[in-house]
Amino acid sequence: MDEKQWDAEPEFASSMVAELVKLPVARTKAGRRKLRLFACGCCRMIWHHQMDDELRGALCVAEKVADGEATETELFQTRSAMWARCGDEYDPRTATDEQTAARAVNAASYVPASHAAINTHCHTKREEGERRKDESLQCDLLRCIFGNPYRKRTAFNKKWRSETVTALATGIYEERAFDRLPILADALEEAECDDPAMLSHLRGPGPHCRGCWVLDLALGK
Repeated sequence: MDEKQWDAEPEFASSMVAELVKLPVARTKAGRRKLRLFACGCCRMIWHHQMDDELRGALCVAEKVADGEATETELFQTRSAMWARCGDEYDPRTATDEQTAARAVNAASYVPASHAAINTHCHTKREEGERRKDESLQCDLLRCIFGNPYRKRTAFNKKWRSETVTALATGIYEERAFDRLPILADALEEAECDDPAMLSHLRGPGPHCRGCWVLDLALGK
């Protein structure tokens, strides 16, 4: 895969991840965090229509794992609960949506680069057209988190990290208020950021999630 193929890939997020994990950027601590947040982002795509309160709570723990904020006890309890809901002999051909979602959440909390949260797509019973749409969104989610790993990126100038930028970025991250990203772009411009890739990404349609490459830069993650 090259720079152009990464930008153009329409539906095979698992292939993008397979290429990504070969690159040094994915093997760093920051890269492993981003891969885990990507898995969480895939699960959040079904947040409103296939997850109950227990699954949602477990997903929040998985996100805390990515940022080093979950205790070992929380992690163990989450994994145990998700395994119980998946079933010991999980079969994607016969699994219910509940079992599939539980398996995806468990994978997101357990293995940063796991394909389980991607390949199952958390929607085994959905129509082909809907699956293709979701797969396309997953590709966009990867681009949100990693940008284009084959393209040389402008270094983030520390002077752009003004008090306003930091406050906005922190609020967006903690509240998952990604609709405010265009406001963050305005604040960065006021701080004299003139990088077109960063600004256009923040003003783009998304999808966006925790781990967004520009948001991480603004936060110094």
